[in-house]
Amino acid sequence: MQTKYLALPGPTMVNNEVLKEMTSEVFNHRGKDFYKVLQNLTEKTQQFLNTKNQVYYLTASGTGAMECAIVNSFSRGDKLLALINGAFGQRYADIAKTYGLEVIEFHGKWGQSFDYNKIKNTIDEIENLAGITVIQGETSTGVVNDLKKISEIKDEDTLLIVDGISSIGAEYIDIDGWGIDVIITGSQKVLALPPGLAIACLSDKALEAYNKSDLPKYYWDIGKYKKFAEQGQTPYTPAISLIKAAEKQLERMAEQGMGKEVQRHQIIAKMTREGIKALGLELFTEEGCRSNVVTPIKSPHGIKVAELRKLMLEKYNVEVAGGQGKLKETVFRIGHLGNVDPLFMISVLTALEMSLMELGYDVDLGTASKAAQEVLYNKK
Repeated sequence: MQTKYLALPGPTMVNNEVLKEMTSEVFNHRGKDFYKVLQNLTEKTQQFLNTKNQVYYLTASGTGAMECAIVNSFSRGDKLLALINGAFGQRYADIAKTYGLEVIEFHGKWGQSFDYNKIKNTIDEIENLAGITVIQGETSTGVVNDLKKISEIKDEDTLLIVDGISSIGAEYIDIDGWGIDVIITGSQKVLALPPGLAIACLSDKALEAYNKSDLPKYYWDIGKYKKFAEQGQTPYTPAISLIKAAEKQLERMAEQGMGKEVQRHQIIAKMTREGIKALGLELFTEEGCRSNVVTPIKSPHGIKVAELRKLMLEKYNVEVAGGQGKLKETVFRIGHLGNVDPLFMISVLTALEMSLMELGYDVDLGTASKAAQEVLYNKK
């Protein structure tokens, strides 16, 4: 059975035109054709990210890019402040520990924004703080963290390392203006490509830190990527088909207007949440810090998350995500990023309504889709 509605926080639905590009002829990654593709892709990616910083393409998942960010930015024993209010913030901390960094964990509440005054106080108490890691869009909890505030309270010499894997393209970001030193993203999120390609964007300060780094690295050695990028190549065999697909997708996005991506995701996110609230369900994430890419929802009393997800998938061909970690039994998540459109989200909400009704929840059919449509037509 093929899932018709992939409503996950990644991977996301891929446009047929982009998929077709992946079936084109494979060519030499050391030849002139690849040089032209990589040059065009780099220009389009910088436009997508709105940055002048160099970008590098990694054949990897987002977690590989997280590891790349750590090993190129620090040395053994460096002090790192890991900001954690979800599963992926913890992952950054765990990767850093693996490489012998002295990690100070700052824990916020899952589903809530950080207390930035407390973060500032923590920063002031740490001598020789080398870096800060943070997730912009924490998909495990649906929180979007305020990178601008973090950039304003950190010291100038402290590196700001950001996971923008799911958020880039759906949330506003000013990489250069906010002084973000390393930011990464993945192909299977807002870029709406198959998984397997990651992008790392590094500032000049991050590249200076690389020159001092003594952490072990071979495949992730960003110096090699920088050297080969100057020749229009990657140091190792890239995922050529994904590179071609990325070029096609970014060209499509450029034609539609890069600046419209955030606005489109904002509208779809609001449609989703108004539909959920109309059903009487409770949103997990605190108002004021809700991400544009995913909506975590508390499962109503008496309804098991696993049963709800199974019914939606097997009967209605809609796949939503479960909760992560301690939220596994209590929360389900609707992803709304990438190539989603209003009709897609109305269909997902309708399938949710019918599934809840079949599981015994009191539903006034059509309530969620009506609320979502009212958002679309500015009536809500």
